[in-house]
Amino acid sequence: MDPVPVSSVSLGEVKNLTYNRFNLCFKPYVEICKTFLKNSVITFREGGEENYIKFFSFLIPMEKLFEKFISEAFNEIIEELNKKSGNKYEILIQEPCGYLLRNNNKCLFELIPDIVIKKIKKENGLKKELIIIDTKYKLLKEDSKEEGTELEENLIKKVSQQDLYQIYAYCKEIRYDFADKDSINVKGVLLYPQEINSDREINEFYKLGKEGIDLRIRSIPLNNIFEEDTLKLNENFKETLRDIIEN
Repeated sequence: MDPVPVSSVSLGEVKNLTYNRFNLCFKPYVEICKTFLKNSVITFREGGEENYIKFFSFLIPMEKLFEKFISEAFNEIIEELNKKSGNKYEILIQEPCGYLLRNNNKCLFELIPDIVIKKIKKENGLKKELIIIDTKYKLLKEDSKEEGTELEENLIKKVSQQDLYQIYAYCKEIRYDFADKDSINVKGVLLYPQEINSDREINEFYKLGKEGIDLRIRSIPLNNIFEEDTLKLNENFKETLRDIIEN
C-alpha cells in the first residue's frame, strides 16, 4: 500500500459514490465504513436491495494468534538467556517430534508440539532437558471456593482430558529422537490464557503416567504485556516466561 496516498473523505463524498462491475466488490467495505462515519449502529431491515447491507466476515483464529505470539515471546526470551545464562538454550517451533501410530514401515498422525525448548545445564556436568509447551486458547475457570479447600482437584477437572493425552504423547514420543534418551529429563507445560480481571495465575504441578513425567499447568496474563507506548514486552510478562523455562 506504499504508493497509495492517504486522504480524508467526508460522509457526503461516501454517499455520492457510484458502483460498477469493476468496483462493486468494495461496496461491503464502504458500507461498514459509513456506519463509523455516521456514528451509527448496524441494523438489519427487510426490504429490497436499497434497505439492507451486505456483510463480509473478518474472523481471526485466536488459537493460532495466541500460539504465534507466545512462540515469538519465548524466542525473544531464549535469545536473552543465551547471552546472560551459563546454560545453553534452543527453541523449536512447530517441529515434528514423531508419530502417534506405526504400521510396519508406515507412520501415521504426525505429532507436532507448539514449542519445544532444549536446555543444556552446564553446572555439575552436562544435563539435557526438554520442555514441551502446548498452548491452549481456552479459559480454565475455577469454582469459587473457601480458603483451605482442595483447589487443585477443582482445577484439574477443568482441564480437558484431550489436552492431557496430547501433551503426554508429545513427552513420550520425543525421547526417541535421542540416543541417550534415558538421561534426558522431559517436562510438559500446558499454557492457557489467564481470565481477564482475575488476580490469580494458575500454576500447578502434576505427574504424567507411570513414568512420572513432570507436567505444569500454567495460565499467563495477557493484559499489560507491552511496555507503555512501545512494543517491547513488559518485564513482568517476560519473568513469567523465564519461570516456565528455568523452573
